[in-house]
Amino acid sequence: MARTRLINLGALLSVLFPILASAQTQPVGVITTLTGQATVARTTLRDPLNLKFKDDVFERDRISTAEKSIVRVLLGGKAIVTVRELSVLTISEAPGRATIDLASGKIAVAVAKQRMQPGESLDVRTPNVVAAVRGTVFVVETHQVGTSQASGTGPAGSSVTTVDVKPSQNPQDPPGIVQVTVGSQTRDVPGGSGINAIGNTLGQLRAWNPLALVTGLTFPLGSGGPKPDSALKTSIDKATDQASSLSTAILGGSVLPVSNPPPPIIQAPITALCSGTPCIQPPSRDLGTPSAPSPPSGPNLIENGGFERGTFSGWSQSGNLGFTGVSTGIYAHSGTFGAFLGPIGSDGILSQTFATTPGKMYVVSWWFFSDGLTPNDFSASWGGRPIAPTQTNIAASPYTLFSFPEVATGSSTTLQFAFRDDPGFFGLDDVAVTSDPPLYFLKSGNTLTRTGTDPLLRLSGTPQTFDSLMVVCCGGRASLAGPLLQATNSDLTVPFSLVSVFQGGRLVSTSTDPLVQLQGGTHSFGSMGVPMFDVAGVNIATDPQTGLTLGTDQPLQTAGPLLATSGAIVNTYQAVRIDTALLEATAPLMALAGGSKFTTATDAVELGYQAKVTSLGSLVRLDASTLSVARGAALSVGGGSVVNVTGDLFTLVNGSTLSLLNGPLLSLSGNSALSVNGALVAFGGTGRNSVSISNSLCPCTTIAGIPISLTGGALPGNISITGAAVRNPALGSITLSSPNAAVIRVDGAGTRLTVRGL
Repeated sequence: MARTRLINLGALLSVLFPILASAQTQPVGVITTLTGQATVARTTLRDPLNLKFKDDVFERDRISTAEKSIVRVLLGGKAIVTVRELSVLTISEAPGRATIDLASGKIAVAVAKQRMQPGESLDVRTPNVVAAVRGTVFVVETHQVGTSQASGTGPAGSSVTTVDVKPSQNPQDPPGIVQVTVGSQTRDVPGGSGINAIGNTLGQLRAWNPLALVTGLTFPLGSGGPKPDSALKTSIDKATDQASSLSTAILGGSVLPVSNPPPPIIQAPITALCSGTPCIQPPSRDLGTPSAPSPPSGPNLIENGGFERGTFSGWSQSGNLGFTGVSTGIYAHSGTFGAFLGPIGSDGILSQTFATTPGKMYVVSWWFFSDGLTPNDFSASWGGRPIAPTQTNIAASPYTLFSFPEVATGSSTTLQFAFRDDPGFFGLDDVAVTSDPPLYFLKSGNTLTRTGTDPLLRLSGTPQTFDSLMVVCCGGRASLAGPLLQATNSDLTVPFSLVSVFQGGRLVSTSTDPLVQLQGGTHSFGSMGVPMFDVAGVNIATDPQTGLTLGTDQPLQTAGPLLATSGAIVNTYQAVRIDTALLEATAPLMALAGGSKFTTATDAVELGYQAKVTSLGSLVRLDASTLSVARGAALSVGGGSVVNVTGDLFTLVNGSTLSLLNGPLLSLSGNSALSVNGALVAFGGTGRNSVSISNSLCPCTTIAGIPISLTGGALPGNISITGAAVRNPALGSITLSSPNAAVIRVDGAGTRLTVRGL
């Protein structure tokens, strides 16, 4: 029996060049790892058989994996195929070519280029794609629209295939290439890239998805199978040694690791990158001038979201909404029309249901206008779950953009807007639901653990475009011992967020290094109307110190700054937004240095709803750098949020400038509270620093020499400014554009501000 197995393994080495007996008598592979259940349908057998560890695989064997099952096949010492659950494939061969027909599901294929002979190749065929390779690691996933939770949209019944190619382990090595063909279209996909195909349409290149290698393709340790007995030891050891050495050479380990996946380190440019299914290039933006974002230009799932038909067609209405029809002028954020809602005689609902892919991330946005009459209650929900807190007494003008990340749980989702019976009116326009495929996406059941201190993603001299960097939601977990991103002289275009953590997700970095570090380069973030760092929790409780209801979750924990720049030019919609969450900062949220120029379209840092932030030092530190806010405040605290700062609130050193082009330094509202033990602004270093403020928020009340706009019943008695509100005034100045400009805006009778100036 041992001799027979040795003969089979010897024949196995000719998997790509079968020249001996017929395919049904010569094995083309061997099962080296198996967890769960997999079956094989063989042309010589009437009924399928259950596969076992160390079973041979013959040509035209049809392998099917059950739920929660994974199988790995070693092909001739030259390739390893890892098959995830609920997948169906057939392996066949011809002279110089092995073919894997993937009918449905997902596989990872690792081909050792150094073991391939001239002219040899391996093909993966799906219902709509042929992927040919000579040596690299790549992942192929295919499904029909409506039959899988994988990403992709298209006509019902059309095939959707995604291909992701792993970057080379050694940056000095040339990238492996997978040649992807759809019909008459062929495109080379290099390492570090991916591509999507819907039916007969082949998309453009995009950044590869690193999680493709671990999602659903990971074996529990020790799942290889039973220990071989002594009679089989020689032959089985030979096969498993081949599998182990081959895996180590081209996969980086004998199993696909969940912990410490090797970071994609991109040293050379990858051209024509974009993300989306089909591929969508983000809208261009002028990086030199601050501007508010345009409505999303990608495929919008909402019908008539801009009301440009002049009707409410596409929307369902219930209750007495009090619609007077769409209107022009003040009720239109863009285009000719916008929805005018109210005054309303009774509560009403406006909703729309659309097709979604379960498990896929979307960004929901709308522009909102209110006449400001109290209470003017308005709320929104996604699939029956609130996605925004009730908005009360929203400023009348201009329109305000609301944008939230969401994950679909079903094949259809309803977006609903609810209006309370109030005397005021609302304007609603440019409602959009767009997909956001992140580079790293962790949701329920996904865990990313990295113990190495090097960045998860390092870019050097490499312009890159991707929709989002990392999204952690719905119980997903990410743990890092080093930075998330370090980009050196690499222009980044990221139309959505860099980091989003929400709905019970959690991201923890134990490093004191910045979570994101940008050295040089010109960057565009959040052009779709989302912040660079978007953090939201779920659970709330009464805060014993303030009596307010605050978020208790810590979705994001880091021992260093969220963002550090050096000599970088950044144009973004917003830097940081925190809702219903607790954040404990031991370093500035933003640390800008080395001549950095940073521009935000709206509030730089926003605590929108029931957030609590404690900081041991300044929230923002500028060192020989410039921060400009086009419209809004440098810090906005609303929705009953609380901020406690032990040191100074803002620090400017070495000739730095903080410019508020249309807003105050601070905006406090909604019964929120800000307590600063130090100064509002601290100047230092060499060279003169400057804070310039332009707005028309006054008439104001002057407290401790600082003009403060009090609105919505705000009480002067709730404001206490003692000590030095400005530290080292000889090293800098605060300049107001006119007598009508306020340094601080305080709205609401319960809103409080304390500055001790210690």
